[in-house]
Amino acid sequence: MVWTRFKDEWLITQQAAKLFLVSTFLVLALTPAFLGKIHTDKMPLWERLPWAILGVLGPVALFFLWLGM
Repeated sequence: MVWTRFKDEWLITQQAAKLFLVSTFLVLALTPAFLGKIHTDKMPLWERLPWAILGVLGPVALFFLWLGM
């Protein structure tokens, strides 16, 4: 089976807890953008840059949280 190849002991480590915390904050910060409350088309570049970085890291963090559940 594919699932027997992956070990899950890392889920109880301190590093995993820190990664889950960072992922949680990234997803919470990106929630207004997910809901369509943030309109970046009228923002200047320096205001759009953090949203662009969150737009890349947020879905990765969301997927990471989903896999960790």
